[in-house]
Amino acid sequence: MKKLLALVFSFCLMFLPFISVEAASNPTSKDLQAKFKVLQTKYNIEQVDIQTIPKDKILHFNSMEEFQNFVEDLKSHPKDFSKEISVSTEKSPNLGIPFSINQNTVTPMVTANYYDSDAISWWAPFSGWGMTGLACWHNVAFDYQWYWYYGHPRFQDSSVANIDSYLTGLNVAWWQQTSKSYNLTTTYYTNDTARFRIYGNYVLGVDISGFTLGAKISDSWTCSLRIY
Repeated sequence: MKKLLALVFSFCLMFLPFISVEAASNPTSKDLQAKFKVLQTKYNIEQVDIQTIPKDKILHFNSMEEFQNFVEDLKSHPKDFSKEISVSTEKSPNLGIPFSINQNTVTPMVTANYYDSDAISWWAPFSGWGMTGLACWHNVAFDYQWYWYYGHPRFQDSSVANIDSYLTGLNVAWWQQTSKSYNLTTTYYTNDTARFRIYGNYVLGVDISGFTLGAKISDSWTCSLRIY
């Protein structure tokens, strides 16, 4: 009997190192929560109820370190883009003829406002977490007014409205805009450029070996539109 007990004890000792390694490689929910709190502070992440996240927006990770790499890649997306457009020639007055009271037609130097809308879009491919080249676009849409001033188009002061930002393409998260701002600046001529600053969150679900949570990862975009 003593020999049998000794044999069982020896057998258990043989597997004790493997059990310890497995426990170390499978952290508890408490361990993962502690690691997540560190990432919250470092990357400005807000934890939300996982029940509010659609199932197709829940991503599975093998470790908290893998999730951290995902966040770093997400925040490294291109976030600054400039666009230039030529306004419609159909709206362009004939400004080549100088003003003269002897002419039958008076050419306007300053026109009334024109109403337009546009969207600034730029490619921001998701390249991390084994998804190299996943096509994703950042978009900022808005309405605005402009007018001709001595042959050059200008944005009308305080005319930019309905600013909205969103993602298109193949996305592993969705974008939630929280605030926005813009200002009119001069690139070549007065008020020929509108610059935008967008603030918001990437929203997604996280599953790490059964440890689940919802996450809002804060970020900001900048872009501009010049009319000529």
